[in-house]
Amino acid sequence: SPPPPSASPSPPPRSASPSPPPPSASPSPPPPSASPSPPPPSASPSPPPPSASPSPPPPSASPSPPPCASPSPPAPSASPSPCVGDRTLAEAFQQGCTEVTGDLTDGGACGDVNLPHLRYVGGNPELLDGGSIRVLRNDNLASLTMNILRRVGESISVRYNDMLASLTMNNLLHLPITRAHGYCLRVEANANLTSLTMNNLENVYNNIDVENNPNLLSLAMPYLGNVGGSIIVLGNPNLASPTMNNLENVDGSFVVYNNANLASLTMNRLENVDESISVEANFNLASLTMNRLENVGESFVVRAPLFLSRPRTALHRTAAQPRAPRHRDR
Repeated sequence: SPPPPSASPSPPPRSASPSPPPPSASPSPPPPSASPSPPPPSASPSPPPPSASPSPPPPSASPSPPPCASPSPPAPSASPSPCVGDRTLAEAFQQGCTEVTGDLTDGGACGDVNLPHLRYVGGNPELLDGGSIRVLRNDNLASLTMNILRRVGESISVRYNDMLASLTMNNLLHLPITRAHGYCLRVEANANLTSLTMNNLENVYNNIDVENNPNLLSLAMPYLGNVGGSIIVLGNPNLASPTMNNLENVDGSFVVYNNANLASLTMNRLENVDESISVEANFNLASLTMNRLENVGESFVVRAPLFLSRPRTALHRTAAQPRAPRHRDR
């Protein structure tokens, strides 16, 4: 009979009931709550940093070239009229200026600039006061045309414009005496300038200075008759033959120096040079003609390689007489 009491160990199977706690392992589903790990994929918001792609807008800084305000694209916004005071090239174009009473400056111009209505700069009829044209260091200016411009109150200076290829002022007649500068016309150090054309210019009352334009091929002033100062043509290595066929009088000096490809120089109407003539270091010069030259006030020097032979009696010194401005019959 004692064995039956040993059946009491059946309770241990109850202890198997603790096996339910392993079902409590069902809390393992909370580890699936680790599904919040997807939030780290929420690090996908990192793409917003790619929103830093807006950095491309800085490349939009490329519009920096626009600082050069080319006046040529839009049509003039105003009917042609006089403009009082100073103007930039762009303003003169947009406002349709027929006259600028002050100075005309570049204002960062670029491209091809044409001012079709402009007649006067500093247009005081007596030229007692007036404006200047100054075009300086415009890296994108390709051409400058002022074909109706007839008069400038003081001076024209076109310098250090690396892309400027042509400068044309076909109706400009006179450049006056100016106390502000030692020149009336100065065209200097324009790296790509190939042509300088002033087909109707007759009188310049101070100096003409054309210097160090390495690609200048053509210099045309066919009706220039009187220069109140000096003419200096210097350091233009590609200039073959300047055109000044009607030049008669130079009150200062006439200097043609270091133009390597200059082949011929013809001044068949030149009669008087009050100071000196200097034709030097033009190593390809083969022909120099001055058939009417009568007076040179100081020295006449021609050097390397051309030797000029001319009867000494043809050159003599006379008292310098003031000459009236020369006007061409029209």
